[in-house]
Amino acid sequence: VEITGDRAIGVNLKTLPHDRLETIRANQAVILSAGALKTPTILMKSGIGKKEDILMHRSLVIESPRVGENLSDHLVFPVTLECTKPSLPSHMDRDMNRLWIEKGMGPLASNIAELGAFGWHDDNGTFKLSSHDETRRPCFQWHITPSHYLEYPTKFPATNAVSVGVTTLHPESRGSINWRNDGSFSIDPNYLSKARDEEELNAAVKWTREWIRNCPWRSVLGEELIPGVRRQSDESVCG
Repeated sequence: VEITGDRAIGVNLKTLPHDRLETIRANQAVILSAGALKTPTILMKSGIGKKEDILMHRSLVIESPRVGENLSDHLVFPVTLECTKPSLPSHMDRDMNRLWIEKGMGPLASNIAELGAFGWHDDNGTFKLSSHDETRRPCFQWHITPSHYLEYPTKFPATNAVSVGVTTLHPESRGSINWRNDGSFSIDPNYLSKARDEEELNAAVKWTREWIRNCPWRSVLGEELIPGVRRQSDESVCG
C-alpha cells in the first residue's frame, strides 16, 4: 500500500509476465480486502502494524498494534472410523477419468464432503440436528467425508474410512498473525484458549459419537480411528 503521511493513496504491485513494479493511484480511497490472512501481512509489509515487528524489517509508517490480532478461526475436529465399504480413492486412474468425462459419474464426481448438517442444543443440553425454532442458532456443523480425514489424499492405497468433521461455529478464542525475524509470517490460531470453546467442542464430539453408534449405516462402520477408543475423556479429546 502506497502511503503519504497518514493516508493511503494507492497500491504498488508486480505485473506478470515481466514482474514489473507498477503503482495504481486511488482517486478517493484504498479498500484492502485480501482475506483474514493476507490483509494483515500486506499491511505489515506496507509499514503498518506493531512497532517492534515492523522495525525488524523496514521503517515504520503507521503504528497500529491491532494489525494481525483478533484472528478468528474454526477448528475442525475429525471423528474417523473404519469402513467396510471402499473409500474415496486417493489416486484417480484412466477408467475413473473416462467415467467422469463421459457420464459425469464416479469418484471424480465427489465433492469429498458428501454430507453436511448443523446441530444445536436445547435448554436441557440435548443436541438436535435440525431446529424448527428460528430463534436458536446452530452451535456446531458436520462435514462427512468417505475418507480418512488426516490421510486423504496423500496415502495410497487409501484407508477405507468415514470421517465426521466436527466444527463449533461460535468460538471465543482469538489468535494472531506475526512477522518473524526471518521475514516469514506465523499463524497462531490459539484454538481452545477459552474454556467455553473447549466445553462446546467436547459436547459436540460426545454427541457425534452417540449419533454414530445409532446411525442407519452403523453396520458398515468399524473401530474408531480418530480420536480413538482410548481417548474418551474430555481431557484426552482436547488435550
